Amino acid sequence: MKQNICAIIPAMNEKNQDSDVAKSKKKRGPPFGNQNARMHGYYCKSLSQPERDELNKAPGNVLDRRIMLLKIRIRNILLSAPGNSRVLNHAMMELLKALQTKYNIDGNDVEGLTEALRKVVRDIALPLGMWREG
Repeated sequence: MKQNICAIIPAMNEKNQDSDVAKSKKKRGPPFGNQNARMHGYYCKSLSQPERDELNKAPGNVLDRRIMLLKIRIRNILLSAPGNSRVLNHAMMELLKALQTKYNIDGNDVEGLTEALRKVVRDIALPLGMWREG
């Protein structure tokens, strides 16, 4: 028994349309576990009033204020999301660049970079109880 080819083709097209609709109905929003909001929060220009006061007390030039801002950001990351290594790493790299510029440290001077970074991290972590002397 032969089937009418005209009856088969529309049925095939309906199946294809159903699968196309299923493919086009993607779930909205970021995938589960996405940390983009935290990364963008790092760039947020708003600071709390105590943070603004702390930043305004920062002595020195624009670079000193940049270092102070980075210290505030790193402290906030350590308090709110210490496991978010991507954002913490980004902030630390920015701090490292600022320290390298301030103290005119060559990129090959590993000891100088390490010491400058250690001092700043100690200043951040000590008040939070995250630093042990010794």
